[in-house]
Amino acid sequence: MKTIRLCPGCGAPLTSDAPGGLCPQCLLQTQVIGEDEFAAASRPRTVPIVDGQFGGYRIVRLLGHGGMGIVYEAEHAVTGRRVALKVMRHTLASEQDRKRFLREGRLAASISHPNVVYIHGSEEIDGAPAIAMELVHGGTLKDRLKREGPLPISDAAAAALQIIDGLEAAHVAGILHRDIKPANCFVAADGTVKVGDFGLSVSTLARGESLITATGSVMGTPAYASPEQLRGEELDVTSDIYSVGATLYHLLTGKTPFNATDFVKLITEVLDKQPASPKSLRAEIPGELSKILLRCLAKDRKARFQTYTELRDALLPFRAAEAVPARPAMRVLAALIDETIAFGPSWIFLIYWSLDPLDKLAHERTWHAAAIWFPFFVWYLSYYAINEGLWGAGLGKSICGLRVVGMNRQPPGVLRALFRTLTSSLPITLPPFLLMLTVPLTKLSVASEPSEWLTGREGSVITDWAWLPLTILLFITMRRRNGYAAVHDLVTRTRVIVRPRTQPRPVLAQVVPPTPNSTAAALPGLGPYQPNGVPWRNSGEELVLAFDPALQRKIWIHLRPLDAAPVSEARRDVSRAARLRWINHGQTETARWDAYEALEGAPFLAVVQRAHPWNAVRFWLLDLAEEFSATLECPDTAPRLGLSHLWITNSGRAVLLDFPAAASPSPATSTFLDGLETAQKFLDSDARYALQGAAESSTANAGEPIHALVPTHARSFLTSLARGTFDHARFVIGNLQSLVSKPAEVSRPRRAASLAFVPLLILMLGGSLAGIVSFDRIRWDRAWTAAYPELPSMRSAAELYAHRAEAAKEGEESKALELIGAYITTHHSQLITNKHFWASPLGKMMEGTSEQEMLQQALAQHPEPSALRRAEAEQRIPKRLARHDRDRRFLGFKIAAGMALFIPAVVALVELLGALAFGVSPVLRLFGIAVVTRNGSEASRWHLVLRVLVLWAPVVGGAVLVLGLGAYLMEADAGWVRHFWVAVLMTSTVVLLGVMAFAGIRPAAGLQDLVARTRLVPV
Repeated sequence: MKTIRLCPGCGAPLTSDAPGGLCPQCLLQTQVIGEDEFAAASRPRTVPIVDGQFGGYRIVRLLGHGGMGIVYEAEHAVTGRRVALKVMRHTLASEQDRKRFLREGRLAASISHPNVVYIHGSEEIDGAPAIAMELVHGGTLKDRLKREGPLPISDAAAAALQIIDGLEAAHVAGILHRDIKPANCFVAADGTVKVGDFGLSVSTLARGESLITATGSVMGTPAYASPEQLRGEELDVTSDIYSVGATLYHLLTGKTPFNATDFVKLITEVLDKQPASPKSLRAEIPGELSKILLRCLAKDRKARFQTYTELRDALLPFRAAEAVPARPAMRVLAALIDETIAFGPSWIFLIYWSLDPLDKLAHERTWHAAAIWFPFFVWYLSYYAINEGLWGAGLGKSICGLRVVGMNRQPPGVLRALFRTLTSSLPITLPPFLLMLTVPLTKLSVASEPSEWLTGREGSVITDWAWLPLTILLFITMRRRNGYAAVHDLVTRTRVIVRPRTQPRPVLAQVVPPTPNSTAAALPGLGPYQPNGVPWRNSGEELVLAFDPALQRKIWIHLRPLDAAPVSEARRDVSRAARLRWINHGQTETARWDAYEALEGAPFLAVVQRAHPWNAVRFWLLDLAEEFSATLECPDTAPRLGLSHLWITNSGRAVLLDFPAAASPSPATSTFLDGLETAQKFLDSDARYALQGAAESSTANAGEPIHALVPTHARSFLTSLARGTFDHARFVIGNLQSLVSKPAEVSRPRRAASLAFVPLLILMLGGSLAGIVSFDRIRWDRAWTAAYPELPSMRSAAELYAHRAEAAKEGEESKALELIGAYITTHHSQLITNKHFWASPLGKMMEGTSEQEMLQQALAQHPEPSALRRAEAEQRIPKRLARHDRDRRFLGFKIAAGMALFIPAVVALVELLGALAFGVSPVLRLFGIAVVTRNGSEASRWHLVLRVLVLWAPVVGGAVLVLGLGAYLMEADAGWVRHFWVAVLMTSTVVLLGVMAFAGIRPAAGLQDLVARTRLVPV
């Protein structure tokens, strides 16, 4: 074998003619710190050599050089395990360097997470500190960049999300990494990205540690370091977020944010210069993703994402995962909010003028009308084109958690969003333009009051009602299989999806961990570990809780008889998330022992003494299903299955132990995983105990439905699991991955959306009608007063005459009718017979209406009233007109009140029919909410009927009361009428709002659910 000379200072290979037997770097350092000091630092000691022995390790190959050490692939002689062995550089022999190197091992060893490189052990070998780490076979992200160049957007986002998961686990453990870069992100054979090299990490409890060492040498990588890190300031999580942004920037563009080759210039750029937009370097990077990266790289840490959760939510839309289509009801609610903003200016115009700008253009067909309409239309288009084109959502969709995307699942761009808006607005814009093309202007008449919308005036059907069937046609293509795509979605190749959000894994609630029932005696032969206690002893086996002084972490030591079979080599190498890490082994005079990592948490059977929500249990099932899938592909690593072998960590992960977790209560039996059927039975048992609690599950009969509140989509999965109908483990995992991405419970925003549906309809319809009626009258009164300040209102007189004429037809006293007719003849006869008046704007507002007919009838029937009749009319009619005007001003409120009663009554009727005919709540179902009983089973029709009655009875009762007395109330002149309207409306509103508020506070069980003994779950 060829002999390789190594530098005694750093271990680097030397050429045959190396001066002084040193590499150039170490030779230069002898001139900086002095030969004597360097000689002391690099005193002769064993150097790892490929294929040579280094302590208890055989060096296999050189993997790379780090800032503090050299990394080798090595094989541990005792365990046979392949590890990545990091050996401290010989040039870092000061006590400070030594402490920093050992601290790296301790800090990294305090984290156990699938996205963090695991630390197996730490020791000194011939005076050289060394750390044995998990060997990750896929290289680093830096290696992948060298091989492939910039990564696909979805791959880069997926890698960044895994880096975030690892850093978040470190942050929970109180650790800042401080040196995140592609070279420190390792890729496992299955594609998992793991954060490694914690050489610059610090505990968040420590203060005052900067990037600069006492000797003035810069540590870390300035191209990825935050400005405050380069300035030596106190760091927080936003500093690591900056480095994540710089790493993702590099993965996407192939370049670091700052690329100066001169060291000083590079630091200056990081401190002062703004990075180039990633989109300018790679056009296919979505604009939204580019903004996310620039926000991560903000100079001011307050301008960055403040938590990993915020950054994760921002990056989720860019990963390669199946999009969740938006439910139709949520789209309707979002549209109501967006339309309120986009159509808002036109709505105000409509309320005031009784015509929207486009309708005004259709009926006037002048350049002036076109100039009025155009800005309103531009605002409407711009709202959707800009917001949905650039960001995927306007205010309404943002509130409802929806976004518009193209086929690449990114915002569609302004032009595509503009085309989409033009298509979706056709039901509104097409009818008026068809009217202008088909109906001559001379045949049109403008409605003088809202009631004429229902009349047969020329063109009214086209402009006022054609939009409704056209809008319905726009959505007839919506199917579950096409992602609920409407016509404008299909035409523009866009979709409306649910914006991906982090479904956080619930942490374990406070559970008292098992207390060791005896103190461990001094046991020789347990390696470097210090026994602290014995949680249990049973049948020649025992579990010892011990302490690793080198890495300062707890471990479990499982002692078994000497004749017990050793742990297989395949099991020793297992590094899956749902299995314990095997660390070491040995034997005493009386027992064989194996050391495993000790996890913070509690035994599963202790955790499930009370029932747990589906939100947590689904993650436990996924952890176990992924482990079973891997085990079935590698049977040599099969775990023992038993609820007593299951452990729940404080972070909410399920882990299978190689031994019982404690002196567990029944059932403590276990068996080896021998196939998919066994795996499904264990998952079913796990789900039952977790969801129902141990007490109920231990007495339940096999095959019974699980009595727990779970979403309806989870119910079918649990049923299939109990029946063992899955043919492959990947099917189980696929189902669970889908389940953990969906809501586990009815959230407050979703419940609030379902509760706000009816009030929004009332507000929009009732408010619009009330506003139109009120402003129509205000415009008339102002115009009349300005034109004829000395005359009483002709319109009020006509309305009062019509009112009394109707009463006279029903046999009531007709004297009042005669007095009003005399009053009209006295004050308005000249205007009624004046053709010029009817040609004026005021006259045109009344021309062709019932009011004009009443005026002409009054003049015809009372052409020459007597002086006595005139005098009596002058005395009595003004008071009646004043009262009529007061009530007329109140008409808008009465319309709003009527709508506030009518709409809920209609909704209540629909809910009642849905409950009786189909056993569902139609409104709740639109929002993806199902009604179930308290034990999670499907609610009966009578449960639903009772629930409807409790919720809607106050409103329906008020509506029945108003409808029953409606005729009298509309005709009565008594002043108490308005007070009655107010009382009915306010009472019903207060009761309804109270019920809704309670339901909003408790989304899964409102007042109506408590009475009906029902609960709400996601569909």
